[in-house]
Amino acid sequence: MKRAPVLLAVVALLGAVGLALAAGGAGAVPFEGGFAQMDVEPDDVSMAVAVQPDGDAQWTVEYRIRLGTDEEERAFEQLRADVENDTDAYTARFRDRMASTAATAESATGRNMTVSNATVTAERRELPQAYGVLTYRFEWTNFAAVDGDRLRVGDAVDGLFLDGSSSLIVSWPDGYRLGETTPEPSEVREGSVVW
Repeated sequence: MKRAPVLLAVVALLGAVGLALAAGGAGAVPFEGGFAQMDVEPDDVSMAVAVQPDGDAQWTVEYRIRLGTDEEERAFEQLRADVENDTDAYTARFRDRMASTAATAESATGRNMTVSNATVTAERRELPQAYGVLTYRFEWTNFAAVDGDRLRVGDAVDGLFLDGSSSLIVSWPDGYRLGETTPEPSEVREGSVVW
């Protein structure tokens, strides 16, 4: 009988280190620019981490703002135009910020880490209300610790703080099963957990 690999998700969500989001709102986003250029804060921030068998992870970070007024609509359209006209400026700032976070995690974990392939998009979505969504994607090498057929996730973001308007979704590869989580997730799905 073949054993299924285990995903051991140990995520400490205390304090404010690394990819910190300040208490009291999602407005303290981990990059300069983007929504910070508007006079509004995102209504919510979603971080999705797809962990691979080798410990690398594909990250997607979405900053969403409700477009409830004409002023918010205009501000987001300006942001979208800025992102499309100078994508490199947005990705460079974000990549540098995430590289700094990875360097801190590298020191804490002892694993060599890099952040690469950062991209950004800005789009309007109906969720069902109108939202402006700024989405960053990037790859983080050695994000999870690999120990034989086990993946240990979370030490790279030890101290990540989530408030009521932010979420973290960690998914694992096919063939893996969840071992344990700390703290208790808000939701356990097939193939992922949500805080």
